[in-house]
Amino acid sequence: MKNRKNNLSTKLAFLVLAGLGIIVALALVKQRQETRRGAYFGSIGVSVLPSEGEYQVGETLTAVVVLNAGNFRPTYLDFTLTYDPNLLELKKEDIELGDGFTTPLKKQVANGRVRVVTTVGTTKNEALKRGVIRPVKLPFKVLKAGQARIDFAQRNNNYQIEIAGYNPAGLEDVSLRPQPVSGASYRLVEGGGATEETTPTPTPTTPPEGWPVLNFRIRFKGTEYQANNQKVVVRDIPPQPVTVRVRRQETVYTYDKVMVTFDDQAVAQGRVELVGVTPGNKYAVIIKGPRHLARRFCRDQQEERCLLGQENLTLRAGENQFDWTALPLEPGDVNLDHRVDSLDFSRVRAALGQRGDEIAEDLNFNKVVNSQDLTLLLLTLGNKYEDE
Repeated sequence: MKNRKNNLSTKLAFLVLAGLGIIVALALVKQRQETRRGAYFGSIGVSVLPSEGEYQVGETLTAVVVLNAGNFRPTYLDFTLTYDPNLLELKKEDIELGDGFTTPLKKQVANGRVRVVTTVGTTKNEALKRGVIRPVKLPFKVLKAGQARIDFAQRNNNYQIEIAGYNPAGLEDVSLRPQPVSGASYRLVEGGGATEETTPTPTPTTPPEGWPVLNFRIRFKGTEYQANNQKVVVRDIPPQPVTVRVRRQETVYTYDKVMVTFDDQAVAQGRVELVGVTPGNKYAVIIKGPRHLARRFCRDQQEERCLLGQENLTLRAGENQFDWTALPLEPGDVNLDHRVDSLDFSRVRAALGQRGDEIAEDLNFNKVVNSQDLTLLLLTLGNKYEDE
């Protein structure tokens, strides 16, 4: 009798475990199916820039569709815009693609509506862009004076925009929610009617009014050191690319391959137009060097590490100057996985003795991989900083 009860208990426990297993399996299948259908992973800001301005009849108004992708990497874009064809004229063949979106799937222009469907034409995560992306340019010809708007079309209170892209981990393509979405408004005026011959004004190259411009000075740790009780400064450092991220709360703008140049004291200077950034306060700027950990800067003349919640940078329209040389970027991220560990150490050790320009394992840019580079890496070993 006792054995029969034990057998019954064992069978019941087995059935319960089997049932739980089936439930978990069904949940996983459902989750995977939802992902394949394009489950939302996050949102991307979508706008038309410049958002406002004044143009004369006969001029070309170049509207740019801009994605603020943050850390996402868009691969597919489908949007519809509306405009007044009595005021603006757009030809399908004039639509330009850029920022990786070079494969047009569809271009339609009719009755004041333009639809563009395009893709980057690749599935390689490392080839995709992130941050502020300008995939499409729309050159409109101004036909008449008036007040013109360019808006994203809506159907049933939903914007007719579809965006797909890789998530930050680069695991698979997912649907991205367009949010926030903003159009543009322009004042169209008649020409001045001047009869005198005038010299054409060149197209401005500065950002539209309201975009901050970031000018910054930084140092890379190891570019000055002591040798035989003498201070040595590494000179003739070639320009280097850095990644600049501007962050306020959950909004992040990323600017890749911002070039910095070095003076004879190994101080690097950079400049970047912060397209899409609204002037204001409580910003942080994160800078990552070509073989360095990212460093977060929350105030001018910063000397200590900045933590989340301490963001206190004010970005004004026009030029902004910041000096962050007191807190150098730390080298050692040779394989660009956003940390310094044994993998980086192995690469530097294997490269000892190499000489030349642009050697990734040359952490202090002095054109030779030696014990100084190993020492620099060991000082940084195990760190993983900021927003990477």
